[in-house]
Amino acid sequence: MRRRTGLVELVHEEGPALFTFLLAAGFEGPERISDGIAYHRMGLHIEIGHHGGREPELGTVVVRGDRRQSLADLYTAAGCGPAQDVPSNAHSPALVRTRLRQQAAALQRLLPTLLPGEAVGGGG
Repeated sequence: MRRRTGLVELVHEEGPALFTFLLAAGFEGPERISDGIAYHRMGLHIEIGHHGGREPELGTVVVRGDRRQSLADLYTAAGCGPAQDVPSNAHSPALVRTRLRQQAAALQRLLPTLLPGEAVGGGG
């Protein structure tokens, strides 16, 4: 568990700098949650977390109402690119850092689909 705690702490420490574009899109956060960080705005919440187990992974989940969907599923469904753009395996600090960057980039690309009709700024 000590190793997992260290990987979650990496998300707490390094994730906010990579997801600053969410603040420009009207989200509040980051909020520290048990497995990572979360951002919120009316009707839309985004959680980025590290999950241990046999196959540790970094995952981003988009919550709208009572529906939770993975970033990878939304990304591919929206035609933003293949699921390979949003890998999740993350068993080491180096992989957690890489996955944070990849998932931030994928979320930034998907954001206009999640916020139709809104100008979504760059940066991040």
